[in-house]
Amino acid sequence: MPLALTLSQIAAGAPIDLPEPPPFRFGPDRLRQFAALASAGPAADPADEVDPLLALALLPALIADWFGISDAGAHRIAGLETCVFVRSIPSDAEVCVEGRLFDGRTNGDGHVVYRLGFVWRVAGDPQPAIVGELTGIAGKPGEAREVTRA
Repeated sequence: MPLALTLSQIAAGAPIDLPEPPPFRFGPDRLRQFAALASAGPAADPADEVDPLLALALLPALIADWFGISDAGAHRIAGLETCVFVRSIPSDAEVCVEGRLFDGRTNGDGHVVYRLGFVWRVAGDPQPAIVGELTGIAGKPGEAREVTRA
């Protein structure tokens, strides 16, 4: 079950370890599901060899498994800060992903900006497969301050 957070909890900036979602099978079938959800047209047919860069396309769904922001009207990934592909993820491997929120703050527009670190591991293997960090942004539509230039 995702952790329920508020904008003020994230903006406080204290590190928050996120609950680990259940492991999932990583491979062409999972990517076909993502492609079908992300496009109105026919889904691409990924090859049996899965490009690890495609794993990053699954991050929004994984974030929804980690946490929700109860008082945010909008929440999205604003950028990928770092990402290191340590080793490949075999097709149809069971994958575990863990995450940690840190450095939350309120920006000049009144939105909460945070960094989220993530680690992907093949189940049963202590060595990471993917390690990275992203920036997320959340806020309430209509409540952002209007910026004027002098």
